[in-house]
Amino acid sequence: MRTMAPERYKWVALMTATLAVLLATLDGSITIIAMPDIFRGIELDPLDPGNSSYLLWMILGYLVATSVLVVSLGRLGDMVGRRRVFVPGVLGFTAGSALACLAPTAGVLLAARVVQGAGAAMMVPQALSSLQALYSPRERAPMYGVIGAVSGLSA
Repeated sequence: MRTMAPERYKWVALMTATLAVLLATLDGSITIIAMPDIFRGIELDPLDPGNSSYLLWMILGYLVATSVLVVSLGRLGDMVGRRRVFVPGVLGFTAGSALACLAPTAGVLLAARVVQGAGAAMMVPQALSSLQALYSPRERAPMYGVIGAVSGLSA
């Protein structure tokens, strides 16, 4: 089995990190666009006063989970290894996405959004710190420019 050349590994890491940041950032705001279809799918009237909390937590569940967990999970990656936190983050994010897609009720959908947020909080800091370790200080500015551009466009 061949090992990947260091230069090629840098590109694979950059693409992986860029995809992780794209998905995590995009998922933070994509529900706003999809709200009418989401509520139609779970047969919930978002304009009913009793349902306003579902509307808010559909958006905030993801953002709160990500915001609360990102620092702790980033530190966990420093302590136990980036890959050991990144891979479960990808799996959790993917599982949360699948659960959100198949959610039969608003409660399940809200739980899925929180799982997605936790997965994003595991993925993003590990991806960015891996790039920090792989790239020399001179190479970091263009690399962070790519990540910043993708993050800005996906938001």
